[in-house]
Amino acid sequence: MLFNIYDVDGSGSIDYHEFSAGLFGKPMPSSSQGSRAGTTAAAQGPEQLAESLKNKLATRGSRGIIGLARQFKIMDDDNSKTLNKAEFNKAMSDFGLGFTNAQMSTLFDYFDVDSNGTISYDEFIRAVRGPMNQSRQKIVLQAFKKLDKDGNGWIDLSDVRGVYNAKKHPDVLAGKKTEDQILQEFL
Repeated sequence: MLFNIYDVDGSGSIDYHEFSAGLFGKPMPSSSQGSRAGTTAAAQGPEQLAESLKNKLATRGSRGIIGLARQFKIMDDDNSKTLNKAEFNKAMSDFGLGFTNAQMSTLFDYFDVDSNGTISYDEFIRAVRGPMNQSRQKIVLQAFKKLDKDGNGWIDLSDVRGVYNAKKHPDVLAGKKTEDQILQEFL
């Protein structure tokens, strides 16, 4: 796993530039990139960079949705439930994932599907996790239909209230939160 963090271009070997980037935190300048210049991480497209990010997060225990949610929350400095470019770049640097500024910019633009200048949790998860397979899509559709009680194509608080009872939630019982707060969190 540690090897994969420093093998930025995913070639299966760590060249001088990757080694110096890992050791000193930034690539060492050189007059020649060598014969592998076309295969370096800098030449990777957004999909390959997203896959590289996914692999690097996985080495930190962020394979599942819960781990990715934790990483997203750590990145979200202003608690806005979105990441702006500065938060995203800071997180990428703080995590020491080895991406250049240009790669971070490419990743940010790739994750920002709606081009509003921020990355929502959904955009982040979709980009890192990738598309669902057909059987999983079928299960999600079944769950959605179960939750969408009024059949309007949206799941709102009234739909959730019909299928999820928050009265016995520990935080409701302790008086820390209301049922509606728990239902909002569930949404």
